[in-house]
Amino acid sequence: VLPVAVLAPLSHPNPNLSVRVVGLIDTGATGTGLRRDVALELGLRAKGHRRVQTANGLIIATEYLIRVGVICGDHYDPSFV
Repeated sequence: VLPVAVLAPLSHPNPNLSVRVVGLIDTGATGTGLRRDVALELGLRAKGHRRVQTANGLIIATEYLIRVGVICGDHYDPSFV
């Protein structure tokens, strides 16, 4: 778990728009989960939907195009967690 920046895709009207969140980077994952409030804050448009198998069963999830950046350095902020 570390601070990451979720950025709008390059096709977005403001591709520099980002939201800082705490995230878990799974380098073996085939997809990335995104909270709905982050997608709304970035003003993302849905790309489509897909079936996703979760620990709680099969769901239909909305797809978005995003970019993810790792925030490097000594940026510990206890209020951020």
